[in-house]
Amino acid sequence: GECGNRTGRSSPANVSDKSASSTVRFIRFACLFFNVLSGLVNGYDICITTGILDFVDRDLMLCHDVALSTCFSKEAVLSVV
Repeated sequence: GECGNRTGRSSPANVSDKSASSTVRFIRFACLFFNVLSGLVNGYDICITTGILDFVDRDLMLCHDVALSTCFSKEAVLSVV
């Protein structure tokens, strides 16, 4: 009789386990990639656009009323950046 699978060949169960393992690994990699990408985009939004907002507003005189914290012109320029 055969005691286990000692022939060195992969059984169908082992093949499906390897396939499932590579699928799980790919899904983890994709989640990690998109989380890092999301962090980079949020960092860009917070650091870069907020840092240049005052200079752009002052140089281009986007919001003429000082009481306004935002206006359509400022939002439009930041959307382009």
